[in-house]
Amino acid sequence: MKLKTRLLKLALVGLGAFLLVLATIFTMSLITEGTIGMSAIAWLFFAAVGLTAFFGLWTLVYLYQIVDLIAKNNSFSERTLVLVAKVKHRILAAAISFCGILPFVAQAADLDDAPGLILVGLGLILLPFAAYLFSLIVEELFKNAISLKNEQDLTI
Repeated sequence: MKLKTRLLKLALVGLGAFLLVLATIFTMSLITEGTIGMSAIAWLFFAAVGLTAFFGLWTLVYLYQIVDLIAKNNSFSERTLVLVAKVKHRILAAAISFCGILPFVAQAADLDDAPGLILVGLGLILLPFAAYLFSLIVEELFKNAISLKNEQDLTI
């Protein structure tokens, strides 16, 4: 069990490092490109990517805390339920902020005369919403598991 939780923690740290590198690359391209010739759509794109990276890192912190609770055999506690609810809210915030890339994708599709690019952009935007739906299901499962655990503790 310790190996699994260590691997999960390592994966979360690796994902966080990847998000930080990605955010740094976008920030450096924003700085080197200059802000004079940038359109409002480009600003919206960079803001959406930055906010999504911020909410993603914030979510990873809560996921790390959940994995830490699992390692301590406190996975079915009220603290875990609170953390799962926070993860759910951060995923929704990331999904909403990621919608800011749509104007950029639409403009790129129009310039390249590639209407299929809009479908790819919509598919990318739907991924965080799918993660949000998954987090809703996980939250309900944790609520049911905590309720069953409390019932079992009372009967013994």
